[in-house]
Formats: sequence, structure tokens, C-alpha cells
Amino acid sequence: MKSLVALLMLALVPACAGDRPTVEGQRVTDWVLLLRSPSGADRAHAAHALAQFGPYARIAIKPLVTALGDPIEPVREEAAMALGAMAPDATPLVARVLTAPTVNPEIGRWAALALGTMARTDPRAGEALLTASRSHEAKEQALSLQGLAACGDEISVKRLAELLDGTDRHLRLDAAEALGRVGTGARAAVPELAQAARVDDRDLSLAVLAALGSAARGAERGSTTATVVTSVLSGAMQHADPLVRATAARAAADLASPGTATVQGLAGLLADPAPAPRAEASHTLGLLAPRVDDATLTALTTATSEGARAARVSALHALGALGARAHGAIPVLGPLTKDRDADVRRAASDAVDHILRASAG
Repeated sequence: MKSLVALLMLALVPACAGDRPTVEGQRVTDWVLLLRSPSGADRAHAAHALAQFGPYARIAIKPLVTALGDPIEPVREEAAMALGAMAPDATPLVARVLTAPTVNPEIGRWAALALGTMARTDPRAGEALLTASRSHEAKEQALSLQGLAACGDEISVKRLAELLDGTDRHLRLDAAEALGRVGTGARAAVPELAQAARVDDRDLSLAVLAALGSAARGAERGSTTATVVTSVLSGAMQHADPLVRATAARAAADLASPGTATVQGLAGLLADPAPAPRAEASHTLGLLAPRVDDATLTALTTATSEGARAARVSALHALGALGARAHGAIPVLGPLTKDRDADVRRAASDAVDHILRASAG
């Protein structure tokens, strides 16, 4: 018996030279016509279907490029994905859309994302994005970074890392955000991200810290990536700006095995004067429960009764995650189950329940 995958493949392969492949019983020309439907759902469906035809859908390339400017975002997204599946045939036209002087930024964004997907199979798409990233046109440069992030290969990451050291503030910020979208594939850019974290620019710092956390996700303790990222995050937890401190605490949650300095930094944030760092530190410590020491456990317990609601609720969730280790906090948590704040009452009840069940087990 043929597998389901094989049957689906047969649906797109002509049985003889005169046949035409179909998707859901419809030919390419049928789906192209549906791209003109007054229904946004129908147009998105048509673009999605055309992506499955691959090289058989060459006649759909121009209509799909037009669909990149559709007023409905799901249509634009499906069109970009369909074009991404049509490399190398669609590469030249989509590249021209990206570099057109009068291109609408929204159309250019989806064209760049399509090129990023195409670059995985067609080197010309990657070259187009790299060329655009060196353009003298700021709009073209900015759009290209989204495509480089979608591609996420070694060359793209290297180019994005280079832009972190540029003189254009907006491009530096865009490059940091793009590297954040690449995730662990951006580890090669960690040294440049760490350097950018030293720049006195709050928005850039926020983007860089988030990118560092994403890049370090799952990195082994003691590895170069983990060591560098841990150092940067620990330093950022001491930053004068509370939002930077909060972002550093949130990024620390991505570390597979944070060091003592990171855990101590998070514990210190539990007494932060601003609510956002306290809340983020509590949340992260809950995720890092095995690494929490007794002093941090005490700080978490204190944080459940002080400060803003978000910070208190996060501390309660963290204590619940600690399970039996937090049994000593029960006398403090008990009264909180009758707190005036409904969110605090609910979180306290959940924490007590988790702790007691873990202790009983």
C-alpha cells in the first residue's frame, strides 16, 4: 500500500505528458483566477494552494507578486510563502520588487521574506539580499535585513553582525532584531552582539539582550556562547534603566544552565524598586528552579508580599515551581490565599497546591 505522502506526491505528478497537476482537484489556472476573488479567505487559500505546485506554477508568479500588496495580511503572507517555493523561477522578479525605488514598504517586506526562503535553494536570492543590504537606499537596506533573517544561513548572519557595528542607528537596531529572529543560528554573531550591548542606546540594548538570549538557548554551560551571554546578562541586570534590567532577566530564562552570578543577579532583582524587573526575575527563577539556592528562595518568599501585583504573582508562580523545596514558605503563602487582590489569591492558592502535592509525593 502506498503511503499517504506518496499519494500526495502522485497528485502533483502528471501521469503522462498531456496531464496537468492539480491541488484539491483544481489546476494552476483555476487557483490563479481565485486570487482575484473578492473574498480574502479565498485569495489566501489560492496562494497557499499555488505553493504546492512548485515549478508547475510558473504562470502564477506575477499574480502572486501582485498579491504581495493585498490589503489582507494572510494573503500577503501566503503569497510570499508561495513565491518562496518557486525558486529559481521567481527569484529575478521578486528581487526586482525589493529594489524598486518606489516599492511600498509592506510589499518590499514580503518580497524580502520570500527571497529569504528562496535563498535556501537559490544562491541568487541570497546575493540579491546581500546586495540590497549594501545599498545607499536606507529603505532597501532595512527591508533586506528581514530577508536575511528569514534565510538565517552563515553568510546572512555574518552580514547582520557587520551591520551591528555600523553608523546608522536604525540599521543597527534592525540588525539586532533580525538576529533575534534567527535564534540559535545567530551564535556566530554573539561577540558582535556583546559589543553592541555596551552602546548607550536603550532600544538597541533591548534588542541585543533578546537576541543574545535567543542565540544562547540550549548552549552548554562553559561554552563560549554561554559564558559570553551570561556575562552580558549579569551586567545588564545592574543597568540604570529598569526595562533593560527586566529584559536581561527575561533573556536569562533561555540559558540551559545559568551560572551562580546569573542566579544571584536575578535574586537581587527581586528587591528591585521597579515592578518589571521583579516580575521578570521571579518568572525566570521559577523556570530555573533547580538552580535556586536557599537565600534566593527566601527572597522569593518575601517578594510575594511586597510590591506590584505582577511581581507578587510571578514570585508566587516561581515558588509553586520549586515544589517541595518551598514548603517552608507555606506559612507566608497561606494568608495570601485571602489577599484583597484576586490575581494574588489565585496565584497563592495554586502555589500552595503545587507545593503540598510535591511534598506529599
